Amino acid sequence: MKRLLAIFVAVLLIIASMTYIAYANASLILAELIGHKTQTTVTTEDITFHSGCFAIEKLRIANPKEARLPTAMKVETIDIEAPYRQYFWNPIIIDKITMSDVYVNIQLYIKDQTKGNWQTLLKNMGQDHKSFFSVQREAIIKRLIFTNIQIDLILSDGRLHKLSPIERLEFDDVTSDKGIPTQEISEIIMQKMMHSIFIQQGLKAIIEAPATVIKGVLPFL
Repeated sequence: MKRLLAIFVAVLLIIASMTYIAYANASLILAELIGHKTQTTVTTEDITFHSGCFAIEKLRIANPKEARLPTAMKVETIDIEAPYRQYFWNPIIIDKITMSDVYVNIQLYIKDQTKGNWQTLLKNMGQDHKSFFSVQREAIIKRLIFTNIQIDLILSDGRLHKLSPIERLEFDDVTSDKGIPTQEISEIIMQKMMHSIFIQQGLKAIIEAPATVIKGVLPFL
């Protein structure tokens, strides 16, 4: 009986230690998970946990090596609202994700082939990158909000244009059948945001059509 009790206590101590390590290194673990998905360097400054929600501070996603500038995306604050018990449900329910003060850098590499940094990033994120933390359950984000989106566009000749800011993007009932963790949720979030930016800024044509077709879509082409 004493031996069984000792084993039980040891297991509890191991679980407690692993939980503490994960909590203390949450920002590093999160950055590693997203970076594994984008295949670029990702950093975060801090993660703070509260009752029923947590906040990610200063998320930065680096550009692929072909890009002229180092940063593809920066977000000052990400607020994620959901009681923690909901992460154990199937489907996983996240009440709201708000991404505030977003910077996006869009770069085009070759004008006639319309290759760019976000083509590479979204292609990387669409691949099936297996990880130890992957759980195949559906995830539902009831409200997904982006605010104050600043956009830089760099053409294949190196010219930089600051596009019109987007004050707010909002989506309801965003679903991902790939489930948790952030690897999978980050994919659907990036897809939603970039698709909407391409549409609003007249850039969707650049991504999908030859350069000869899109001349005149934007005044500086």
